[in-house]
Amino acid sequence: MKTVVLILFATHLAGGVMMPKLSDYRNHTCYRTCTPTITPLTCEYDFRLENYQTLSIACFDCPRNISDCFRPYCIAADGVLRSIQVVNRMLPGPAIHICEGDTVVVNVYNSLLNNEGTAIHWHGILHPNTPFMDGVSMMTQCAISSKTSFQYRFKPPDHGTYYWHAHSGLQQADGVFGSFVVRPKSSVVQELYDYDLAEHTVIINEWFHETSISKFTAHHHAMQDNSPKSILINGKGAWEDKQIDNQSMMDHDTGQVMTTTLRSQSVTSASVISTTKRISTTPMPMDHNQHGSKGGNMDMTNMSTSAISFTSRAVFSVKRGMRYRFRLIGNGVVNCPLQVSIDNHTLMVIASDGVDIEPFVTKAIDIYAGERYDIVVQAFQPIGNYWIRVFGMSDCKTANQTAILHYDTAPMELPREDPNGFGILQDNVLNSINITGSNKSITVAAMKPFKPHTKDILDEIKRAPDHKFFIAVDFNKVNNYNYLDKDYYPLSLMLNGGHGNTHLMAMQMNHITFIFPDAPPLTQYKDVPETIFCNESLVPADCKTEFCECTHRLKVKVGDLVEMIVIGEAVNGEGNHPMHLHGHQFWILGMKKLKASITREEVEALDAHGGIERNYDTAITKDTVLVPDGGYTIIKFVAKHPGFWLFHCHVGFHLAMGLGMVIQVGEIHEMTQPPPSFPRCGSWRTDTSNDQSRCYSQTQTSSASTFFFVATLYYYVFLCPVFMLFTILL
Repeated sequence: MKTVVLILFATHLAGGVMMPKLSDYRNHTCYRTCTPTITPLTCEYDFRLENYQTLSIACFDCPRNISDCFRPYCIAADGVLRSIQVVNRMLPGPAIHICEGDTVVVNVYNSLLNNEGTAIHWHGILHPNTPFMDGVSMMTQCAISSKTSFQYRFKPPDHGTYYWHAHSGLQQADGVFGSFVVRPKSSVVQELYDYDLAEHTVIINEWFHETSISKFTAHHHAMQDNSPKSILINGKGAWEDKQIDNQSMMDHDTGQVMTTTLRSQSVTSASVISTTKRISTTPMPMDHNQHGSKGGNMDMTNMSTSAISFTSRAVFSVKRGMRYRFRLIGNGVVNCPLQVSIDNHTLMVIASDGVDIEPFVTKAIDIYAGERYDIVVQAFQPIGNYWIRVFGMSDCKTANQTAILHYDTAPMELPREDPNGFGILQDNVLNSINITGSNKSITVAAMKPFKPHTKDILDEIKRAPDHKFFIAVDFNKVNNYNYLDKDYYPLSLMLNGGHGNTHLMAMQMNHITFIFPDAPPLTQYKDVPETIFCNESLVPADCKTEFCECTHRLKVKVGDLVEMIVIGEAVNGEGNHPMHLHGHQFWILGMKKLKASITREEVEALDAHGGIERNYDTAITKDTVLVPDGGYTIIKFVAKHPGFWLFHCHVGFHLAMGLGMVIQVGEIHEMTQPPPSFPRCGSWRTDTSNDQSRCYSQTQTSSASTFFFVATLYYYVFLCPVFMLFTILL
């Protein structure tokens, strides 16, 4: 018996997942100067995904002692205690910085609790030869099960600003995301700036003070709002409403306040906290993605009491007289456009979604979920510290955040201006929320490519499409059984009761709510019933009056030219939907807000009569674009990459409600298949087709069931008593 136990134990160890050493990869060898003659590298990273906590025991006396906030593995966020999900105990997770031509290998170790699966998507990166590396759970791969690992390996074909995030549930909203930058071997826009540094990559996101699933379920099942309390800039921020209290720093095991003791060990703000291993209390760089920047903390004594923050803001250092490339990434999860501006500085926009554009200057940019913008900041102002302001709109209500643009010879102190001042800018803003474009603002459809299109590309853009799809996006008044019950609390009762909550309606594209299949069609197409796929021509009911839920699929051939007119109807509520296409980039031919709300039929009629203009000559390329409420956005692309590619609203809550579809490009035999050992998954049920003695299959007739019932009744009522009596008599 002892031998058996030892063998089983050894087998478990051999088959288990070896946990990686946690690293921020700040000094990874692949972050280097990229030149035309550089040798391509294979860049490997270990990602450990786990449940974690802000202001954990790793933070010691943070935020009372600000230096403790910079300890390894301390995530202070905005100073509010909450549960999070992170990679390598960092927020954001490790930044990937490589050169064009490099190969990326990421080993993902899933250490999440509750047997929660995951997948990592490489947002904006194309996978022409590795579609099974796109990282979409139950579309291009199985979810990575808890306590298992999965290796992503691919070569990004294009340079640009991208990012990675979880594409499973709402993990992205709780901290599973990070930047991904592919620098070119040579750049046509390089003459516009002096420095392109990793520490000037900026990820902004809304931030809940509770888990995203708690917020989501309360929003849909208990009429609560979904408004974030805060915003983070590179995982940092200050929630102005808080003052430090003892409860937030409580030891959860002993109930003792952690300002004086920690696990019965004496602690002071800069003391040695272990007799066996000394932990440095030197502040880490102000932003964990920084390479070679100096550490330090801002002097807060020049701030009024009401504005004092007990957690540090992100700080971006520059030298006066130099020009810097900043890479802005919008990691949104709710309907919350984020406006970015810098006090006393303009923003020169030079790229969007990884594609160079004709430079232009603006005062602010409204960034939607999934978008990226590269800007040049000219450090030509008097030496000092300047607020970088991020204001939330729509569902963000009053949420805002600030970071600091720090001229390196200026004192380490906060700017003296009010961090909550100025408010949302209206003039000279790129991508303004629900604005059609004017002398005061510009839409992304009005941006121009850095170089004019070649004749071949222009001919392709102008060619009549092989497919033309009108796609209406809206909240629809049907009983969504995921959140309602038509007998006990139907939609009509909820709306007539004065609640007026559009989130109880069905979030749909062409009146269809999207669900993922129970197996990934890219890798297990034969395991996916064809009946689960649908489109507006193939649905089981009148979806305008009945709730329809299925795997919404549009099918095209490899090489087809596809035009999509996406309409933000906004008949039943505003949404500001940033639509993201996996596996392809698209040209933006037009974008216009027509009125407060509009129907698909109106847009189709307008197009049929030549009322919709298309810009071919200067159409830019993106992978994520806003669809204005009461208007439309026209995109066009060549379906050249075989696979199953998700097209969805990048607002995480909206995708969770079903606002998406999948574009199937080509047939299965045209798609690059994964290795034979690739993970498989799916639904399972007992096969009883050959077991006639115990049960009947669902295909058997009701007469057989009736016979079985009568025979059983006859046995218990007649035969059983007779046998018992016979036994007694004997």
